[in-house]
Amino acid sequence: MNIQNENKGEQIKILSIEILPEDYQEKVEDGLKKVRRSVSVPGFRIGKAPMQLIKRNYEKSIIADTVERIVSDEIQKFISDNKLQVLGEPLPVNDQTSFDLEHSDKFHFTFEIASQKPFDLDYGKVPSFTRYQIVADDNEIDNYISELQKRYGKYSSPEAIGENDFVTVSYPEAQSGNFHFEELNSEGQKLFKGKKANDVVKVDVNTIFTNDNSLAAFLHTTAALLDKSAPKELELTITYIGHLEPAEINDDFFKKAFPDGSIKTVEDMRKDAALHIEQNYAPNAQNKFMNDAIDGLLNHLDIQIPEEFMKKYILTIQKDMTAESLNEKYADYEKSFRWQLLENKLATENDIKISEDDIKQYVRTSLVNMYFQNFDAESVSDRIDALVEDTLRNKETRKNIYDRLFDDEIGKVLLNKMKTTVKKVTMKEFTEIIYNIKPEGEAAPKAKKTAAKKTSTKKAATEGEVKETKETKEVKEEKPKAKKTTAKTTASKTKKATPKAE
Repeated sequence: MNIQNENKGEQIKILSIEILPEDYQEKVEDGLKKVRRSVSVPGFRIGKAPMQLIKRNYEKSIIADTVERIVSDEIQKFISDNKLQVLGEPLPVNDQTSFDLEHSDKFHFTFEIASQKPFDLDYGKVPSFTRYQIVADDNEIDNYISELQKRYGKYSSPEAIGENDFVTVSYPEAQSGNFHFEELNSEGQKLFKGKKANDVVKVDVNTIFTNDNSLAAFLHTTAALLDKSAPKELELTITYIGHLEPAEINDDFFKKAFPDGSIKTVEDMRKDAALHIEQNYAPNAQNKFMNDAIDGLLNHLDIQIPEEFMKKYILTIQKDMTAESLNEKYADYEKSFRWQLLENKLATENDIKISEDDIKQYVRTSLVNMYFQNFDAESVSDRIDALVEDTLRNKETRKNIYDRLFDDEIGKVLLNKMKTTVKKVTMKEFTEIIYNIKPEGEAAPKAKKTAAKKTSTKKAATEGEVKETKETKEVKEEKPKAKKTTAKTTASKTKKATPKAE
């Protein structure tokens, strides 16, 4: 065997491997003997077929497989011996490769191997930037409490339709349709107010709702599929009138809404509402922080990617892509490759790993928060364990959770290392920042979304990924007995990402 290598620039090595008969012949002979012992050849007992016949039928394929393994082993040995951190995969140089089983017993292979150029993770080079904290405003808190009052309110079925009522009707094209009285515009409200069960209202439904989404929901379709080009006259027979009287805020309400006794005053309830609202908003602020942090690092750190090699690599693995379309998208690919290198360096330097226990704890905590908050933890422990195992049978769910936990840990490192100034904003203000919308009174350009570039975070795993099963539906309907318990998620980490165009 003859192996040679040369450098082609700082990051590219050309590896040439010449395979001679003595490098593979013994392995091929062993392979032929193994085939002879097991293959069934017509006219001969197994293991008794003439070796010449076996050679004629199988030798070339065994040589091809053997040579392929030898070449692969030599490439890996070369990478390991030279301590290379490889970008992409070694690419064959076709015009310097000769593998002709019909006319030669010597084979020559040439590969182009790209390696990472070391870079320093110098956070000091990145200027300070704003990190946003989204806070709840009074209106959001009022709405949150209003929903709680409805949840623990009293249901009744009044004789006639009034404000805040829920109405079910039947009509020929469907079994039933539903709407809330406040979804009707003034014309619709005039038609239905005071009507009773079994009354029939003939109406053009295209004209009575406040918006297309309400109309679409009533017609069991989507707003995009609505056809309002002609009147849609229907005879609506009122079949049910429902009324919800929101619960009064008193001691009885606090006991029902907060059975653990943690909230007993309106002031405490407003603080709790703000906390829940802000927890829901936190991922939005975190995504903005991650995007800004990654842009800052990539713009100020010297992370070099060999463009010519990477374009060849992308065209090799994405067969349907043309050179022209790649040129248009290459900047996104390069950013993704550079982020992968940066992400791997962050993980290595900060010992980031995600364990199986971390993944299970995440799922367990999600299940507790969604379905078992008011149960005694010990009494439902076995049941939750079974649901955790059932959830993690889905490989994609497992991968998404792994990526979420990994990205969370990367975020913690960046939060700790990078210079930021915290600014508290409402969700409305945050949205205006994201979409570059000027406050009223200022000259505003057309609202344009500032492309919040994707980070290498994969699909964000949220509690929604822990699917609702038949059993968890049953849990919701049970009468829980004991207290809320909270399990805390912990995480360690290590991941390898596959870069994609943004």
